Amino acid sequence: MNLGVATSGEIELFDHFSGASEPAWLVTQDTSSAGTPTLAPASVVGGAFELAHDSQDEAQNITLYGGDVLALGGASEPVFEARVKIQAGGGALTSAETLVVGLASARNATLDNIVTHFWFKMTGANNNILYEYDDGTTDSDDNDTGVDYVSDVYAVLRIDASDLSRVTFAIDGVEVADVDVSETITDANLLQPFIEFQKTSGGTDNGVLVDYLYLRSQVIR
Repeated sequence: MNLGVATSGEIELFDHFSGASEPAWLVTQDTSSAGTPTLAPASVVGGAFELAHDSQDEAQNITLYGGDVLALGGASEPVFEARVKIQAGGGALTSAETLVVGLASARNATLDNIVTHFWFKMTGANNNILYEYDDGTTDSDDNDTGVDYVSDVYAVLRIDASDLSRVTFAIDGVEVADVDVSETITDANLLQPFIEFQKTSGGTDNGVLVDYLYLRSQVIR
């Protein structure tokens, strides 16, 4: 993990998950009752963090996030980036699975009930990468970026909220959407890094590898 305060007044957090556990600024949670999904650093070259369901037929919501420590407000101009790879045995997630990657307020098992969020979403038996945002006033769901993920291939997902009049979503360095939340997002809309992989039921054991997670924000004094 690298953590530093730059002379420009920025804080940068970065982790390549090459240690034995997640970094101190991230925690995990697991709602499974009978199964044992995977939430741990993976043994791969360079390091990665794995979130994978197991074959137990039950709801399993597994999360790598800030533990509901919400420290990112509008004035902090957050930028989030993660390099992720979906590992799906059938080439795509099933209709029972949903992955979201981005920024969110306090966690809720019903993703749409999370009050404020900016994230990428992969769900259902297709390979669409969607984007969603909720600024507390406008809840915009299931917007297709026009880009599909490929199983077992990494994609870099970036959300740049350094300008609230033009929050951008980019995939592999190419901007796919922008939204204006300058009239509704304030420092009362606090956020955290958020990656959650949900399964409502079924015996699928698909997974996600997070190669790295990067977060940048302004120091507010």
